[in-house]
Amino acid sequence: MDAFDGSAPLAPADEPDAVAHWRAQARDLLAELGLPGRHDEHWRRADLRFLVTAASGDVAAQARPVERLAEVGQLRAGTHLCFDRGRFAPELSRIRHDDALRVGRLGAARPADDLPSAALASHRALVGDLRLALLSRAAGADGAQLVVRRGCAPSRPLVLEHVGGRGARGTAWVSHRVCVEPGASATLVEVYDDRSSAESALLGDVTVELGAGSRLLHLRLVAPSHAAQLADTLRVEVGRDAEYVQRTLAAPAGALRSTQALVLRGDGASAELHAGAFARGGSDVDLRLLAEHGADATRSAQTVHLLAARGRATVDSEAAVPPGRRRVRSRQSLRAVLLEPGCDVALRPRLAIRSDDVDSRHGATTSALPQDQLFYLRSRGLDCAQARRLLAWAHLRQVFPASGDQALDSVVQSLLRAALDRVLAEPGGATR
Repeated sequence: MDAFDGSAPLAPADEPDAVAHWRAQARDLLAELGLPGRHDEHWRRADLRFLVTAASGDVAAQARPVERLAEVGQLRAGTHLCFDRGRFAPELSRIRHDDALRVGRLGAARPADDLPSAALASHRALVGDLRLALLSRAAGADGAQLVVRRGCAPSRPLVLEHVGGRGARGTAWVSHRVCVEPGASATLVEVYDDRSSAESALLGDVTVELGAGSRLLHLRLVAPSHAAQLADTLRVEVGRDAEYVQRTLAAPAGALRSTQALVLRGDGASAELHAGAFARGGSDVDLRLLAEHGADATRSAQTVHLLAARGRATVDSEAAVPPGRRRVRSRQSLRAVLLEPGCDVALRPRLAIRSDDVDSRHGATTSALPQDQLFYLRSRGLDCAQARRLLAWAHLRQVFPASGDQALDSVVQSLLRAALDRVLAEPGGATR
């Protein structure tokens, strides 16, 4: 099925009562909680400029959209949904017929789809961040719903792409839902390549649900050219014996505030989150990560490798184990490499362990590139810039091992190299 033939499920339409009620619940809860501010514990270092833009209520100007990243075309996606300033863009999308997948517009969801909304209220640990998710749900102009059918496995990755327009201003909201039914498996790729002005903002809300025994590889790619303000909230529900693996490239030129809550609901559930982040001049990276173990025999891992030149970065990582949980294993590893003195970096691993039967480890390190390794590489004929690049590449490469999909690996490596080039181009980044 051609892209244009398959775009009908995402065509604009009046929202059914189920979605209207869903949005009303989000508005009511947002009115009760209010917007976050610097008095909130997890927002003291956050760049809140995007909230000023969001509060203005301006809609992004209908400027001509930029062309998508050349690398995205290499993905050979089975289903590729593109959203231009928060609205579905059929001319940039491609939907193939696949019996393993059900694609639709979130606004066409049925009552039986059980849209999650009020559940956000009970997650108090992320209340400040979830206000943004509520804002996206209440005001979102569009969104996609992807359902991987029970026991199925799409042969190609599913792609959600977000692009912006040159000179566009204002705020765009978008809300997506991805459901992997029991026994199914898939690869999901999110690409954020917003080249709009710094005055614009994108607030995204993504909900991922994994049924029993399902598998999902989730790649989130914030391209180096991103200049606007991006704030996204991701909530992942992992069912019994399900496995969720996320790999994130966070390399914005503007501000990025990303909140990711992994909730392990079923016994034997596993969730991993690995991020490679870049902080360069003028950028602000703020990652808030939470793994909540709500069942027995669950496993979680949170790994962040940060490369900083002149930007500001905050990584707040938490593992939570409520009372009564057994055979729980959690791992946290936060590592920052500073390419020059004076970088503003904060790494904050947190543990909230209220059970005895837990194997939990965490650590955070901040350092410059090892001088002995630099000396060794230079003694083997590399100049200073080459040696620094090789060590920086080795620091980040661990987060993005080969996936087995050559096209997908090629895209990730291309974006990773571009991000590395940009941060090393900072004064003091390439040479010492």
